[in-house]
Amino acid sequence: MQIPTAQLGRFAFGLDTGSVDSLSRNWSFRWASQERLGLNPAKQFTGLGDQTLSISGMIFPGEIGEAYFVEELAKEAGTGNPLLLVTNVKDVGQVLGYWCINSCQETSGNLDYQNKARTISFSLSLSFYGDRYGNSAISNARG
Repeated sequence: MQIPTAQLGRFAFGLDTGSVDSLSRNWSFRWASQERLGLNPAKQFTGLGDQTLSISGMIFPGEIGEAYFVEELAKEAGTGNPLLLVTNVKDVGQVLGYWCINSCQETSGNLDYQNKARTISFSLSLSFYGDRYGNSAISNARG
């Protein structure tokens, strides 16, 4: 059995479902600017900003992955519930807390004579919800 690259709620990303090509994580930080006469503005750290994550991958229906995997993710996103994310990118399972699916994108390619896709590329955009469902506390910069 293949170990999934990531698990988002009930959705496991791997060769059986949707193969992950890349996982990109971004942290932002907030700085307020205070104008000063004759000087450059002074900056004051006001806290952590949004943490976002992008997942992209490929599905080869009939060979690798499930053709309706991204549609099922989009349906789950429509429920408005954050999902627990666990990754195995660095050979260690990391619990990254709860994440909101902001968008799902799917592109069907290499259509056969019956207009069925031979390849499906996908990307997901996620934003950090919190360490626990029901708790909107922002995690530290380590994630």
